[in-house]
Amino acid sequence: MGSTYQHIKEKYGDFDDWIIKKIDNDDTQIEIIDVRKEELPDIKFCKGVIVTGAHEMVTDNHPWSVRVEKWIPKLLENEIPYLGICYGHQLLAKAIGGYVDFNPQGEKFGTIMINLTNEAINDSLFSKMPVKFFAHISHSQIVFDLPEEAKILAYDEEQNIYSFRIGKCAWGVQFHPEFDENIMKEYSNKELSINIKDNRLASSIINLFVDIVHSQNL
Repeated sequence: MGSTYQHIKEKYGDFDDWIIKKIDNDDTQIEIIDVRKEELPDIKFCKGVIVTGAHEMVTDNHPWSVRVEKWIPKLLENEIPYLGICYGHQLLAKAIGGYVDFNPQGEKFGTIMINLTNEAINDSLFSKMPVKFFAHISHSQIVFDLPEEAKILAYDEEQNIYSFRIGKCAWGVQFHPEFDENIMKEYSNKELSINIKDNRLASSIINLFVDIVHSQNL
Protein backbone atom coordinates (compact mmCIF):
# COMPACT_ATOMS: atom_id res chain seq x y z
CA MET A 1 0.00 0.00 0.00
CA GLY A 2 2.96 2.28 -0.59
CA SER A 3 6.65 2.54 0.23
CA THR A 4 8.76 3.72 3.12
CA TYR A 5 11.07 6.72 2.89
CA GLN A 6 13.91 6.28 0.42
CA HIS A 7 16.69 6.56 3.01
CA ILE A 8 15.09 3.77 5.07
CA LYS A 9 14.43 1.65 2.00
CA GLU A 10 18.09 1.85 1.00
CA LYS A 11 19.20 0.56 4.41
CA TYR A 12 16.50 -1.90 5.41
CA GLY A 13 14.21 -2.56 2.45
CA ASP A 14 10.51 -1.76 2.11
CA PHE A 15 7.29 -2.60 3.95
CA ASP A 16 6.95 -5.97 2.23
CA ASP A 17 10.58 -6.90 3.01
CA TRP A 18 10.03 -6.30 6.72
CA ILE A 19 6.96 -8.54 6.75
CA ILE A 20 8.66 -11.34 4.79
CA LYS A 21 11.63 -11.21 7.17
CA LYS A 22 9.28 -12.14 10.02
CA ILE A 23 7.97 -15.28 8.26
CA ASP A 24 9.75 -18.46 9.39
CA ASN A 25 7.82 -20.93 7.24
CA ASP A 26 10.04 -21.78 4.27
CA ASP A 27 7.12 -23.32 2.37
CA THR A 28 5.30 -19.99 2.13
CA GLN A 29 4.88 -18.82 -1.45
CA ILE A 30 4.65 -15.04 -1.53
CA GLU A 31 3.55 -12.67 -4.28
CA ILE A 32 4.02 -8.93 -3.82
CA ILE A 33 1.40 -6.64 -5.36
CA ASP A 34 1.99 -2.88 -5.48
CA VAL A 35 -1.63 -1.77 -5.57
CA ARG A 36 -0.68 1.71 -6.79
CA LYS A 37 0.65 0.23 -10.04
CA GLU A 38 -0.69 -3.32 -10.41
CA GLU A 39 -4.06 -5.02 -10.71
CA LEU A 40 -5.39 -6.89 -7.72
CA PRO A 41 -5.22 -10.69 -8.05
CA ASP A 42 -8.23 -12.90 -8.60
CA ILE A 43 -9.24 -14.14 -5.16
CA LYS A 44 -9.19 -17.76 -6.38
CA PHE A 45 -5.39 -17.46 -6.41
CA CYS A 46 -5.23 -16.06 -2.85
CA LYS A 47 -4.72 -18.38 0.07
CA GLY A 48 -4.10 -15.48 2.44
CA VAL A 49 -3.62 -11.71 2.15
CA ILE A 50 -1.55 -9.23 4.15
CA VAL A 51 -2.22 -5.53 3.52
CA THR A 52 0.63 -3.28 4.62
CA GLY A 53 0.77 0.13 6.18
CA ALA A 54 1.07 3.30 4.10
CA HIS A 55 2.13 6.90 4.54
CA GLU A 56 -1.17 8.11 3.08
CA MET A 57 -4.45 8.42 4.99
CA VAL A 58 -7.39 6.04 4.51
CA THR A 59 -9.74 9.03 4.36
CA ASP A 60 -7.87 10.39 1.32
CA ASN A 61 -9.74 7.76 -0.73
CA HIS A 62 -7.02 7.39 -3.33
CA PRO A 63 -8.25 5.33 -6.32
CA TRP A 64 -5.83 2.48 -5.52
CA SER A 65 -7.07 2.43 -1.93
CA VAL A 66 -10.73 2.41 -2.94
CA ARG A 67 -10.04 -0.55 -5.25
CA VAL A 68 -8.65 -2.55 -2.33
CA GLU A 69 -11.51 -1.43 -0.09
CA LYS A 70 -14.01 -2.81 -2.61
CA TRP A 71 -11.95 -6.01 -2.97
CA ILE A 72 -11.88 -6.80 0.75
CA PRO A 73 -15.55 -7.92 1.02
CA LYS A 74 -14.84 -10.60 -1.61
CA LEU A 75 -12.10 -11.99 0.63
CA LEU A 76 -14.47 -11.97 3.60
CA GLU A 77 -17.24 -13.73 1.66
CA ASN A 78 -14.83 -16.47 0.63
CA GLU A 79 -13.20 -16.74 4.08
CA ILE A 80 -9.73 -16.00 2.74
CA PRO A 81 -7.51 -15.08 5.71
CA TYR A 82 -6.70 -11.36 5.82
CA LEU A 83 -4.28 -9.44 8.02
CA GLY A 84 -4.36 -5.65 7.78
CA ILE A 85 -1.48 -3.73 9.35
CA CYS A 86 -2.10 -0.09 10.38
CA TYR A 87 -3.44 1.29 7.07
CA GLY A 88 -4.65 -2.22 6.25
CA HIS A 89 -6.38 -2.36 9.65
CA GLN A 90 -8.14 0.94 9.05
CA LEU A 91 -9.09 -0.02 5.50
CA LEU A 92 -10.64 -3.28 6.70
CA ALA A 93 -12.72 -1.29 9.18
CA LYS A 94 -13.82 1.15 6.48
CA ALA A 95 -14.67 -1.71 4.09
CA ILE A 96 -17.11 -3.22 6.59
CA GLY A 97 -18.82 0.04 7.47
CA GLY A 98 -16.64 1.22 10.36
CA TYR A 99 -15.55 4.81 10.95
CA VAL A 100 -11.93 5.92 10.52
CA ASP A 101 -10.59 9.44 11.05
CA PHE A 102 -7.75 11.45 12.54
CA ASN A 103 -6.99 10.85 16.19
CA PRO A 104 -7.90 14.09 18.01
CA GLN A 105 -4.83 13.54 20.19
CA GLY A 106 -2.60 13.80 17.14
CA GLU A 107 0.01 11.45 15.73
CA LYS A 108 0.88 8.45 17.86
CA PHE A 109 4.42 7.16 17.74
CA GLY A 110 6.70 4.90 19.77
CA THR A 111 6.32 1.64 21.69
CA ILE A 112 3.16 1.12 23.74
CA MET A 113 1.50 -1.58 25.80
CA ILE A 114 -1.22 -3.53 23.99
CA ASN A 115 -3.99 -5.09 26.10
CA LEU A 116 -6.06 -8.04 24.87
CA THR A 117 -9.79 -8.35 25.49
CA ASN A 118 -11.59 -11.44 26.75
CA GLU A 119 -12.69 -12.00 23.14
CA ALA A 120 -9.04 -12.64 22.21
CA ILE A 121 -8.75 -15.65 24.54
CA ASN A 122 -10.39 -18.00 22.03
CA ASP A 123 -9.36 -16.14 18.89
CA SER A 124 -7.35 -18.28 16.48
CA LEU A 125 -4.76 -15.52 15.95
CA PHE A 126 -4.41 -14.06 19.45
CA SER A 127 -5.06 -17.04 21.72
CA LYS A 128 -1.32 -17.81 21.93
CA MET A 129 -0.41 -14.23 22.84
CA PRO A 130 0.01 -12.91 26.40
CA VAL A 131 -2.72 -10.59 27.63
CA LYS A 132 -0.27 -7.66 27.52
CA PHE A 133 2.66 -7.03 25.20
CA PHE A 134 4.68 -4.15 23.75
CA ALA A 135 4.23 -3.08 20.13
CA HIS A 136 5.57 -0.34 17.87
CA ILE A 137 3.13 2.24 16.55
CA SER A 138 3.21 5.08 14.03
CA HIS A 139 -0.11 6.54 12.85
CA SER A 140 -2.33 9.61 12.70
CA GLN A 141 -5.69 7.98 12.06
CA ILE A 142 -7.53 5.36 14.09
CA VAL A 143 -10.67 3.22 13.98
CA PHE A 144 -13.40 4.88 16.05
CA ASP A 145 -16.40 2.64 15.42
CA LEU A 146 -17.06 -0.85 14.08
CA PRO A 147 -20.23 -2.72 13.14
CA GLU A 148 -21.69 -4.86 15.91
CA GLU A 149 -20.52 -8.13 14.34
CA ALA A 150 -16.85 -7.10 14.57
CA LYS A 151 -15.00 -8.45 17.63
CA ILE A 152 -12.57 -6.10 19.37
CA LEU A 153 -9.45 -8.03 20.38
CA ALA A 154 -7.02 -5.41 21.65
CA TYR A 155 -6.88 -1.83 22.87
CA ASP A 156 -4.40 0.68 24.31
CA GLU A 157 -4.47 2.43 27.68
CA GLU A 158 -6.79 5.07 26.20
CA GLN A 159 -9.23 2.37 25.06
CA ASN A 160 -8.50 2.95 21.36
CA ILE A 161 -9.09 -0.08 19.13
CA TYR A 162 -5.79 -1.79 18.34
CA SER A 163 -7.10 -5.02 16.86
CA PHE A 164 -10.38 -6.55 15.75
CA ARG A 165 -11.69 -9.53 13.82
CA ILE A 166 -14.56 -9.66 11.39
CA GLY A 167 -15.90 -13.06 10.40
CA LYS A 168 -13.73 -16.12 10.97
CA CYS A 169 -10.43 -15.01 9.56
CA ALA A 170 -10.02 -11.28 8.87
CA TRP A 171 -7.97 -9.29 11.35
CA GLY A 172 -6.78 -5.74 11.64
CA VAL A 173 -3.90 -4.59 13.87
CA GLN A 174 -3.24 -0.90 14.38
CA PHE A 175 0.29 -1.61 15.62
CA HIS A 176 3.26 -2.54 13.42
CA PRO A 177 4.40 -6.16 13.96
CA GLU A 178 6.77 -5.77 11.00
CA PHE A 179 8.79 -2.95 12.62
CA ASP A 180 11.97 -3.76 14.50
CA GLU A 181 14.15 -1.52 16.65
CA ASN A 182 16.16 -0.25 13.68
CA ILE A 183 13.05 0.71 11.69
CA MET A 184 11.57 2.42 14.74
CA LYS A 185 14.73 4.44 15.27
CA GLU A 186 14.73 5.51 11.62
CA TYR A 187 11.14 6.70 11.84
CA SER A 188 11.89 8.58 15.05
CA ASN A 189 14.81 10.37 13.36
CA LYS A 190 16.85 9.20 16.31
CA GLU A 191 14.91 11.36 18.77
CA LEU A 192 16.22 10.46 22.20
CA SER A 193 12.79 11.09 23.73
CA ILE A 194 11.32 8.06 21.98
CA ASN A 195 11.28 5.05 24.29
CA ILE A 196 11.71 1.97 22.11
CA LYS A 197 11.14 -1.43 23.68
CA ASP A 198 11.45 -5.03 22.51
CA ASN A 199 8.45 -5.91 20.30
CA ARG A 200 9.24 -9.53 19.43
CA LEU A 201 5.94 -10.72 20.89
CA ALA A 202 4.01 -8.31 18.66
CA SER A 203 6.07 -9.44 15.67
CA SER A 204 4.99 -13.04 16.25
CA ILE A 205 1.53 -12.08 14.98
CA ILE A 206 2.82 -12.33 11.41
CA ASN A 207 4.00 -15.91 11.85
CA LEU A 208 0.82 -16.87 13.68
CA PHE A 209 -1.20 -15.52 10.77
CA VAL A 210 0.91 -17.42 8.23
CA ASP A 211 0.42 -20.62 10.25
CA ILE A 212 -3.35 -20.08 10.03
CA VAL A 213 -3.10 -19.60 6.27
CA HIS A 214 -1.19 -22.86 5.91
CA SER A 215 -3.42 -24.85 8.21
CA GLN A 216 -6.72 -23.12 7.41
CA ASN A 217 -7.53 -24.06 11.02
CA LEU A 218 -10.06 -21.32 11.68
